[in-house]
Amino acid sequence: MRGFTLIELIVVIVVLAILAVIAAPRFLNLQSDARSSIVQGLSAALRTGSDLVHAKAVIEGVDSGSDEIEIDGYLLSIRSGYPRVAANCERFTSDLRYWVDMQLKTTCSDTEQGEAEWYGEVSRNQFYFFPVGYDQLSQGCYIIYTTASERVGGEWIDADSASIEYDTSGC
Repeated sequence: MRGFTLIELIVVIVVLAILAVIAAPRFLNLQSDARSSIVQGLSAALRTGSDLVHAKAVIEGVDSGSDEIEIDGYLLSIRSGYPRVAANCERFTSDLRYWVDMQLKTTCSDTEQGEAEWYGEVSRNQFYFFPVGYDQLSQGCYIIYTTASERVGGEWIDADSASIEYDTSGC
């Protein structure tokens, strides 16, 4: 019975090491691509959902000012016919299930992320979505949903539509 020589074993180990050095960066890049795709996917779901809510609001004649619209027996807060943030993170995240066709585990507390996939934060009429592990705009991995309103003078007025922006440069 014949075994492997020391030279053959060293050659195999060297070949495996070279393959590992080449494959590791590609694998790490796939994780970044996956996070970027998740951000882009949620952004598209938010756009589609908000457009569907707006279409229903137009049909029902509640597409201006602040109002509510019934979706699946639930009254959803809207502004200019689009889902409204209304400076309340918990309410906005619980309302998502009525207009976004995705199951999102979202938390409003950066210290209690637990099983959450997204961390959310509110600033006036904007909601910031961050994937787990991110919590600042400067990190370059986020989505911003802005209610269809803007502040002019000291008064909130209707905007043409809700805006959805995202950045995946740091994902």
